[in-house]
Amino acid sequence: MILRTILFILLIAAVQMPVMAQSTNPQQATIRWNASGFTDQATNVTVQKPCQFIVYGSSKIEWIQKGGSLVYTFTITSVSGTWTDVNTNGTLTYQVTLDGTSGSIQVSRSGNVTISLNLPLADNPIKNLYSISGFDIL
Repeated sequence: MILRTILFILLIAAVQMPVMAQSTNPQQATIRWNASGFTDQATNVTVQKPCQFIVYGSSKIEWIQKGGSLVYTFTITSVSGTWTDVNTNGTLTYQVTLDGTSGSIQVSRSGNVTISLNLPLADNPIKNLYSISGFDIL
C-alpha cells in the first residue's frame, strides 16, 4: 500500500512538471507549413483554398496545391533573416527560382505565421499572403 501511494505521488509530480517544447531551427529543418487560404495582395481578394509549403532547409521549397496533384518546386538561391526557433517570432526571406523566373518567399512569425509568395511572372504576377493554420516538422 505504501509503495502504491509513493508511486501515485511520483506520478502526480511528473504530470505537474512543465513540458518543455523542443525548439526547431527553421533555417535548417524540413517544415511543412499548412495554409488555410490566402489574400491576393494585388486585388485584396481573400481566397479559402488550402495548400502547403514544404521548406527543405536552404535547398528547395515545394508549393503543394489541389491535395498534392499540383506541385511547384522552387530552388532556393539565397536566404536572409534570422529565425532560430520555430516557436518564437522571426522571419526568413528566401530568394527562389522557378523555371527561370526569380521571386521570393517569406516565412514570418509575429504571433501568427504567414507566408508571402512573390513571383513577377510576365503574364500573371503572383503576390499572395498565406495564412498558416499549422505546421509539421518532417
